[in-house]
Order: sequence, then structure tokens, then C-alpha cells
Amino acid sequence: DNMKKNNSERNAKTFVLIAVIVLAIGYAIITTSIIVIKKYPDVFIIKKDDKEQIEDNTEIDAEENFNVHYLSSKTSPTIIGGTGTATISEDKKSASFYVNNIVSNDDRAYIKYDIYNDSNGYNANIDINITNSNPEYFKVSKEIENDFIREKNKTTVTFIIELIKSPINTEETTTVSGTIVAKPVKK
Repeated sequence: DNMKKNNSERNAKTFVLIAVIVLAIGYAIITTSIIVIKKYPDVFIIKKDDKEQIEDNTEIDAEENFNVHYLSSKTSPTIIGGTGTATISEDKKSASFYVNNIVSNDDRAYIKYDIYNDSNGYNANIDINITNSNPEYFKVSKEIENDFIREKNKTTVTFIIELIKSPINTEETTTVSGTIVAKPVKK
């Protein structure tokens, strides 16, 4: 009789343990599904009608196929005169350079970058927005070789940094950045 009682207790304990595990797994699956739905709501919103509209919209098409960026190569960027550090951002849409060692008025540094139109089906009109961290001592200008770049071609932009006021006792430095502003031109 004791044997049967122990067996049925063991069976009851096993049943409860299995039930708890099944409930825990079920809860985990439901919780995970809820998290996924909250994390990626856009996936469930897109309807077939919306997709057809997107394909007809040339602006969105241009964004996907339009890519104008700085090139990083042996010749780009190149610093001519003055010393400093020239870099290109991770997305390749902006370039920056830190300039030092320009000590006398009318002393200049030139930094050249190549810009490439890696677009499919689009030429590009470009300009560069410049920022200068030390306008009191430095004047910055740009020369764009060609502000119209055909598809799969490149152009060169030269930034000119000029000392406009002699520093007193200390060396003045500046950090300049140039961000590409490109507009697609359908071929």
C-alpha cells in the first residue's frame, strides 16, 4: 500500500513538474511573440497597395539608386601646404580636416577630396556645406572642379584654408568640415 502511495505521489509530482515546464515554455513563446511584434511594427503595417505606390514614386526610387560620396584612396584626401589630419565620415557624405602649423598671414593649406557619383540612372548636381570651428583666425573656401557629375564619374573639391589674423603667442588651429549636398538629375 505504501508502495502505491509513493508511486502515485511521484507520478503527481512528475505531472506537476511537466505542467510547470509546459506553462513556462508557453509563456516564453507568447512573451517573445509580443516583444517581436512591438519591436518591428512596420513589418505588419505594409499592405500590397502601399508597395505599389512606393514603386511609382521617383523620389524614393532616387534615394535608393542615388549615392554621391567622398572617395578614400591614395590621392583622396591630399593635404597641400600646412599640416593636419583629413578624414572622411563613415557614411562618406562628409569630410573633415584639422589644420595646424599655418603661422603667417596669407599662409594657406589646400585639402583635395575626390567625390564619386555611384548612382544608378542618375547624374548629380553637387555643392558642399562648409563649417569652420575658428572663423576669427581662418577663412575657408572651396573650389569644385565640376558641380555636375555624370553617373559613375568623379570630380575633385579643394578646400582652401587661409590664416587671416596672426595669432599672438599661441598657434591657432581649426577644424573644418564639408558636407556633400547632392541632387539627382534623371538621365
